Amino acid sequence: MFKKLFTIFCDKRKEKINKEIEMLMLYKLESKVELNEVQLDRFYFLLKQLNAPEFDAIKGFQEFKKNHLLLIEKLIEQKHTLEKKNKE
Repeated sequence: MFKKLFTIFCDKRKEKINKEIEMLMLYKLESKVELNEVQLDRFYFLLKQLNAPEFDAIKGFQEFKKNHLLLIEKLIEQKHTLEKKNKE
């Protein structure tokens, strides 16, 4: 019973995270502007959540990630650069 409820919770959470990531990516692609610090933080946080073991089997996100890998890598690099700059 608990396992079934946990699975349902994880599926709903994955759906919500996927939609939010897609919205950030679409905003980035369509507006052709850099994401601000808050958006980058949120994007990075969502990616880290999706890379958690319970989210490994997300079909939609894996496909999305494959299609937009370069942009995702650029956004992650931008996030790290911003963190580095803030520390200095």
